[in-house]
Amino acid sequence: MLVHKTTAVDEVQLVYDGTYEGLLTVVFECYRLKLTPTEIQVQGAPAKDLFANRQPLTITSDKTSAQRVAAGITKYGGRQTVSELYQVFLSENGQREMIVYQYLRLLFEKQKAINAHYHIDVVLQVSQLVKQMGREIHRMHAFVRFQELADGLYFAPIEPDFDVLPLAHQHFVKRYAAMRWCIYDIKRNYGLMYDGGPVQTVVLDMDFSGNTMQLPAEVLSAKELAYQQLWKDYYKSTNITERKNLKLHLRHVPSRYWKYLTEKW
Repeated sequence: MLVHKTTAVDEVQLVYDGTYEGLLTVVFECYRLKLTPTEIQVQGAPAKDLFANRQPLTITSDKTSAQRVAAGITKYGGRQTVSELYQVFLSENGQREMIVYQYLRLLFEKQKAINAHYHIDVVLQVSQLVKQMGREIHRMHAFVRFQELADGLYFAPIEPDFDVLPLAHQHFVKRYAAMRWCIYDIKRNYGLMYDGGPVQTVVLDMDFSGNTMQLPAEVLSAKELAYQQLWKDYYKSTNITERKNLKLHLRHVPSRYWKYLTEKW
């Protein structure tokens, strides 16, 4: 099994393909080749260490190797650790690869869950990133607005701070099981589409250069346009100007999320 202790004999920069499977393969190869990575970066990304004088080693993603590491995570850390490390990867934090690597080195050394060991820097980093991801997922659940297209598809553009779509979409599968819908991350240029069966990944040629997530009127159904206007009229009629509390409003709905709200368009 992967968890035997080793003595690192070589320090090296590592490059991988940017996938989670690729990162787990990197961890496997570090054990197999007895490597200590000083840096792990995505292939094609600018080097973080400007003074590095060694050619980085490219690690090719391997499903079997990644599965062995994943099995070790499940065995010693349980489902919570599996979930937390995947969230760290999706956080897009600039040090996410080294955080995952260092956490796994410690996990495999201890051979038991370390989630509550907050006195250890890397464990605390993981906990903080997971909390940030959780807040963003919650906000996507709250602020995503579907707009009905002329062909009956419900479409929702999003632009989250982190890559939360792989974790947030199950909420919509359960809640809108009878609808055809697509949630599209315009920042990362991919989306997930649901039509009653397995969720499919889609990539579209779209331009969202405006300040809101409002789709052009020509692609929307007449019913959607009527509902949008009705909601704006309702919001305006129920708003009491004299009792406006912008500070409280911003606390519950930060301004960066206003672009999702029909009443703000």
